[in-house]
Amino acid sequence: MTDAPETTIRQGDVFELLPSVETDSAHAAIVDYPWQFSAQNGTGRFGNDGSKGFDAFHTEPHDRLADVLEELSRCLVDGAWVFVFADDDTVPEFREHVVDSPLTYRRTLAWDREKFGMGTYHRVQHYPILAATNGDTQRYVRDRGTVFRAQAHDGNYPTRQYPTGKPVELYRQLLEPPVLQSGERLLEPFAGSAPGAAVASERGLSYWGADTNPEAVDHATDHHQQSRLSEAVGKGATSR
Repeated sequence: MTDAPETTIRQGDVFELLPSVETDSAHAAIVDYPWQFSAQNGTGRFGNDGSKGFDAFHTEPHDRLADVLEELSRCLVDGAWVFVFADDDTVPEFREHVVDSPLTYRRTLAWDREKFGMGTYHRVQHYPILAATNGDTQRYVRDRGTVFRAQAHDGNYPTRQYPTGKPVELYRQLLEPPVLQSGERLLEPFAGSAPGAAVASERGLSYWGADTNPEAVDHATDHHQQSRLSEAVGKGATSR
């Protein structure tokens, strides 16, 4: 880890890029895996992989999540936290991958999306978040519930511009100390619009993120620059 916070946002195949991250170089990770889904409506079944109706975004076979978790266990220091987004359909399979990985499954959290929804069908009110640590941990989270409430739109960071964008406020809550301490490093494979980069900028953390979609990386870079500018303006106003 370097003395000054360092931000890296890369475009490319996450499965190829993640092995380039140094061993024992990060202290938490958030995985918004691009899962496949299918659902039933009045016209039959549809899904998001292009074969059952539409291709909303790039998806990956669910079993490849195991490769990501294996790499994260190498990249992260002992005791680091990992959060894996899921939904009602994928959570049993994703939990099995977490349990079978080198990580230690801790609990399943819930994100209450309030008014947030993607599309008309397949809408759910709560998203499960699988929480794990890289082996035993001393970073015990106390006096914090298991349900996190955050709306999709943050006025300073418009995740709504990206189809699967998660709210920065949710990431703020998940990554509060002792999960991530000052000067540490966050990993965000499948970063999308990279809400983790916004949190890293706010808190002076180092950050590494990657996504296959070049549009996502453009969004992430723009939002990170906006976040840094907002932080600089805020500090300037405070200092006067």
